[in-house]
Amino acid sequence: MALGDILRITDKQVQNSQEVLNVYFYEWSAVIGPTVSDLEAVCHIYNDDVRPSLLAIQGAALGHLSTKVENLSNGVDFFELVEPTPVLGERSDSGTTLPPFVTHTFMLVRSTLDTRNGFKRFGGVSELDTAGGVSILSSTLATNMENALAADLNDGVVNVAFPVIVKRPIPAPGGVFIAHSLNGVSYRGVGTQNSRKIGRGA
Repeated sequence: MALGDILRITDKQVQNSQEVLNVYFYEWSAVIGPTVSDLEAVCHIYNDDVRPSLLAIQGAALGHLSTKVENLSNGVDFFELVEPTPVLGERSDSGTTLPPFVTHTFMLVRSTLDTRNGFKRFGGVSELDTAGGVSILSSTLATNMENALAADLNDGVVNVAFPVIVKRPIPAPGGVFIAHSLNGVSYRGVGTQNSRKIGRGA
C-alpha cells in the first residue's frame, strides 16, 4: 500500500426491494497508509461527510445498507461497514418516491481529455422535487451535493484521499490505473439509469 493507491467506495442501497449501488473512486494522498484500519476510517469519513448531503435529496423509500471500501491497487485490502438498520433518505414529502431508475444526476467534470466525464446517478427522487419531468430540486441541496462529491476526504486533521475519475477498463491494459482529479461537479437534473429498470438488472 502506498501513496497514490486507488480506492473504490461502494454505497449499497435498497429501494422497493431493488438493490441500488453508487460507486466512487478516490486516490489516497496521505503519506502513511492506507492500512485496513485506514480503510475503515474512510468508510466513516464518507458516511459523515458525503452521505448526509445525499440523504438530504433522497426519499425515505430508499435505505442505505452498507459502505465498502477496497484498495484496488493491491487487490487485497478492503473494509465493509454494514448498517444495523437501513439509513433512510430524509427528503420527507406528502408525495411519492419515484422508481429507482429515476435519478438525480451529477456530472463529475474531467480535468483532462485522457478520461471521460463521470456521472453519479442517485435514486430516491421525491415526486415533489420534479415538475413535468424536470427537476425543481432546491439549489441549496444540489449545491451541497456538488460540494460533497468534489471534496477531499478528511479525517479531521489532514486530507487522506481526493476524488478521481478512473479511465476504463479498470485497470487499464498492463494492470495500471489511469486516474485524474476532478475539475468540478455539476448537477444535471433528473434523468434515468437504464440498468435499474425492470428486466435490465440491478
